Amino acid sequence: MTKAHIKKGRAGGETPFDLLRSCLVDAEDRQAAFLFKEFAANFKGKRQLSWSNGLKAKFDLVEKTDEELSEEKEDEAYLLGQIDIDQWRDVLKVDARGIVLELASLKGWTAVENFLFVIKGAHDPTTLAAPVTLDIVREARELLLAA
Repeated sequence: MTKAHIKKGRAGGETPFDLLRSCLVDAEDRQAAFLFKEFAANFKGKRQLSWSNGLKAKFDLVEKTDEELSEEKEDEAYLLGQIDIDQWRDVLKVDARGIVLELASLKGWTAVENFLFVIKGAHDPTTLAAPVTLDIVREARELLLAA
């Protein structure tokens, strides 16, 4: 049971990360904020994943400490850019997480900035002259990928 942050609740329920997403979309959602804080406080430092009996031995795995793992370097990473909280709320509102990653990967940070400009204010429709629609999001993606 990994990647809990991307799982969705069943039958109308919400996972802790559904609550966090609710807070990001609507900063006034005090109940979601309270419940996520309660989850974080109760699970901080708790084991999220454990090995089945005999599984490590079966694959001949040696357990490493956190310090040993932190010293390992598998690949290089660098910062392309940063998205502020309102920009992230816009991305969530138009369900464009994948588009942002695709643009960053294929076209670089300038394409992401251009896309963020197109969807600016999507999370707060009172600031928009016209709503950001799915068609606008798709068209922006296509134009930026073609550039």
